[in-house]
Amino acid sequence: MIRPLEGLRVVQLGRGTGGGYCAKLFAQFGAEVVIVDAACSPLADMPATRVAYQEWLDTNKRHLEHSYGSEAWPTAVEALLGDADLIVDTRATQPGASSENLIGADLSAAVCTLSWFGQDGPRRNWAGADLVVRSMAGLIHLSGPKEGPPTSIADFQVEVMAGVTAFTASLAACRAGERARVDVSVHEVAITFSEYQYAQALAMGPAVRLGINRYRPTFPVGVYPCRNGWIGVTVITPAQWIACCELLDMPERWRDPRYLINTERMDEADEIEQALIERLQARDAGEWFDLARRHRLPWVLVPRMRDILESRVFERRAALETISGEHGTFKAPAAPFGLGVADPAAVAQTASRKSCVSGFRPRSTASASGLVAATRPKSPLEGLRIVDLSMGWAGPLATRQLADLGAEIIKIEACQYPDWWRGHDPRPEFYSDKRYEKSPWFNAMNRNKRGVTLDLSSSSGAELLKRLVRDADAVVENYAPDVLPKLGLGYETLREVSPGLVMLSMPAFSSDSDWADVRAYGSTLEQAAGLPWLAGGADQPPIMNHLAYGDANGGLNGAAALLLALLEKRRTGEGRHIDLSQVEAMLPLAAHGIITASLTGEEPERIANGHPWHAPWGMFECAGDDGWVAICVETDAQWQCLRRVMGIADDPRFELARGRCAHRKELAIAIGGWTKRHDAETAAEMLQAAGVPAGRSVAPLELAEDVHLIERGFWQPAERAFSGMHLQASAPFRFQSEPISVRTSAPTLGQDNEWVLSTLAGLDGQEMERLESEGVIGTAVIPPHQRRKSSRQAAADQTETRKAK
Repeated sequence: MIRPLEGLRVVQLGRGTGGGYCAKLFAQFGAEVVIVDAACSPLADMPATRVAYQEWLDTNKRHLEHSYGSEAWPTAVEALLGDADLIVDTRATQPGASSENLIGADLSAAVCTLSWFGQDGPRRNWAGADLVVRSMAGLIHLSGPKEGPPTSIADFQVEVMAGVTAFTASLAACRAGERARVDVSVHEVAITFSEYQYAQALAMGPAVRLGINRYRPTFPVGVYPCRNGWIGVTVITPAQWIACCELLDMPERWRDPRYLINTERMDEADEIEQALIERLQARDAGEWFDLARRHRLPWVLVPRMRDILESRVFERRAALETISGEHGTFKAPAAPFGLGVADPAAVAQTASRKSCVSGFRPRSTASASGLVAATRPKSPLEGLRIVDLSMGWAGPLATRQLADLGAEIIKIEACQYPDWWRGHDPRPEFYSDKRYEKSPWFNAMNRNKRGVTLDLSSSSGAELLKRLVRDADAVVENYAPDVLPKLGLGYETLREVSPGLVMLSMPAFSSDSDWADVRAYGSTLEQAAGLPWLAGGADQPPIMNHLAYGDANGGLNGAAALLLALLEKRRTGEGRHIDLSQVEAMLPLAAHGIITASLTGEEPERIANGHPWHAPWGMFECAGDDGWVAICVETDAQWQCLRRVMGIADDPRFELARGRCAHRKELAIAIGGWTKRHDAETAAEMLQAAGVPAGRSVAPLELAEDVHLIERGFWQPAERAFSGMHLQASAPFRFQSEPISVRTSAPTLGQDNEWVLSTLAGLDGQEMERLESEGVIGTAVIPPHQRRKSSRQAAADQTETRKAK
């Protein structure tokens, strides 16, 4: 039985999705969670699938038995809040929720508040919705048809991501001690996902929408029809393009060396795509998947929702939980952290009015004393040391979140195999000019860390890693499952060095899965979770939501899982190996589709940007070049406000959500007639003034000029060698209302070798000189054509080159 949060008392104020998912995770791992809901929007009149989705959020929680407005309600709420260790306040993201101030300054509990745009800045009082904040965060603008509209899943995305982020920040708040106050901006959580494309635009210039499943600079990345089924294709590196050409027997012209560069392939995307589609028709998707695995290509089956429900891979991992709800029993995603829970296949309990309480249970022997700090440290995770072996986006984002919270992160690369986010380029000038030090996306993900180089394939490098691990609290890695064990650096070996070690591994499909060998990028993770089937219309192919949707999501979940395990270790003294399947971490973003398929037996309807339960909801064209505004009406009151602003006649067919959903096309025509007369910014401001959630769809590069973000101090200036002065995005959570500072820029390769290896590993100058001469450490990337030489010879070549210069 794994209940690392047993004894922790949590109050959930309101039932917004983000805070609800945050509190669900606390309940899943043993905390006692009581919901206090003063909303005026009961679920009784909601569709069965909407009720089931709320039941999924409410599993293993209980309700306060007293109704809002009753004589006993104020006293009961005051008592609950006074007894809580943590309060998760999600009312600001829930239409119709009470805004009554319930949290006094004298409360000793930690408090995590979720809001759409943060608690200060010019948009702090704007109405929000999932689609609105993603549009305003630059997360949708580059997806969908070239001519528009920008296309994405309508709902249930960034709020779930915000819930994971709030969970991490809340765990850190508990560690920080009493009266910690945490603010989470859902809008800024969304920017965590568009941050890469913002950095990309800095290096390559402003981006435009290129068409369905087209994202620069990588091609091909998409979802393609086969003889039967659909295959998710990703090709990034030169070796992968060679393997793709061999597998598909591509024409000789595409085997020209210049197409080893992904940007060159992008220039010929239409012709290459046609060749791909023609060849993929020769086999079933399952056959291509098996062949791609043999060729070590990151291709994957793209399941529909019923395929997920019937998947043996997910079944064996207990990736879905069974919930007994008001409208029947259904399956939904379980907690994806790879820690295990008590009997995960058991029927989960939902927080219905049948599970009402007047207060918390009496304190048991398992109190929260091992989790909540007695004194407040300088920063929430001060004193934690984490060795970071990860590369790319997911792992480095996980450790960046913990670094932002105060943990000491030691990032380890090798001169022979540096972090691949520094760039892929076989041309000599890439190395001679050190262009690998100029990658904006690498710089964004690796701030507040120390940088070290170690050739782990050498005995000296492996031994030095063990020395660093000896005094570390945790290790993070996202290698293929067989890499570290082959180097003699698997978890069992490292645990002998550090018995209480926590290690986070981040494979696509868990190391004990039948598909453990599947290569994956962020695009692969989205494809494998079936998310492209939840975007777009019935007449469109499956539409990806992002170039690498799974990477940032994996990073957020990785940070949460690691911190949860570290808090468990704080209580028990025992470490553990976390096997986090990043595909399983994507399933909560598909929860509404999975629940619908499970409850009804049918695939969810594809309504482009439309919502299954609310209307109007979507992207509407405005005046100006590629101008679009997201408009999301969740309540009947919001509809009346929108109708008055736009001058739409009162019509009984549109009075209730059920009627509006039945007449989506008519509403779209009427609304489009109004939006096309206004530019997107003006349209959004007019609607927001009336209380209607609306926001302009922005390109990622525009975020640096966002007045709201600037006034909130979201963009922080930082300086770095090779990069100069640049802007860093703040963490999407704040403690005591202040942005978390960017203490240091991303390290250059091997920047902290001397300090780390002398101070933490005990080496002297002579030993470090020897290691550098042998190529075990260094400060320059060894080009691929030199990696065939011994480490010693390659290092000697580098030394001679430096002398010649």
